[in-house]
Amino acid sequence: MASIRKRDGKYQVQVRKDGKSISKTFTNKSDAVKWSKEQEVSIEQGTYISKTKSVSLSFLLSRWEQEVLKNLKSWKVEKFKVAMIDRQLGLDEITSGLLVAYREDRRGHLAHK
Repeated sequence: MASIRKRDGKYQVQVRKDGKSISKTFTNKSDAVKWSKEQEVSIEQGTYISKTKSVSLSFLLSRWEQEVLKNLKSWKVEKFKVAMIDRQLGLDEITSGLLVAYREDRRGHLAHK
């Protein structure tokens, strides 16, 4: 359930549902109402991801594959690319250094072809 209150000329929204609590501040009440409804729906559907909770790259790639990839014409090629990336980087914790190393490795691999 969402609660909206006016504070210092702005609208503060707090959504509490299924043990999750999210808040955000808006200048327009209509934006606040719209955002609160979107957040409630995402929690109900199970698609809400807390920004404080870490998410694995493997999970994100899987979700992207299910939600976006299936609508692309080249989904077979893209699915292969996703599987390759997931095999090499599907870790719980991704660092920028690991991504840079992966990129450089791929560049070197593609340059030799």
